[in-house]
Amino acid sequence: MLTMLLHAWPLWRALGGSIGRALAVSNAISAHFPREAAWYLHIAGCDPAAQGRGFGAAAVRGGLDRLLGSGLPAYLETATERNLAFYRALGFEITAEWSVPKGGPRFWSMLRPASS
Repeated sequence: MLTMLLHAWPLWRALGGSIGRALAVSNAISAHFPREAAWYLHIAGCDPAAQGRGFGAAAVRGGLDRLLGSGLPAYLETATERNLAFYRALGFEITAEWSVPKGGPRFWSMLRPASS
């Protein structure tokens, strides 16, 4: 509760009246995490002007290289359908397709098997 109160004002300033929607998305994402232990690729992005030049793939591969030998899979979700081929090329497989309740966006959960 204390942590929530400490973050309440910055969240309100950032999200304003959309805070309820943001919490619904956050809760939906959490509900789809894998049950087994996995590394979570939280946010990856590339400026649209730089897309298609390999920068995003290099950044994600760099993170995945750090997982080698951990014995754990890597997990992510994306709400952008055109990203599916990008993540598949990096070894991720779709494990679920779902939508945030009450008309929220559609997401795909993806898992990359553990590498040794």
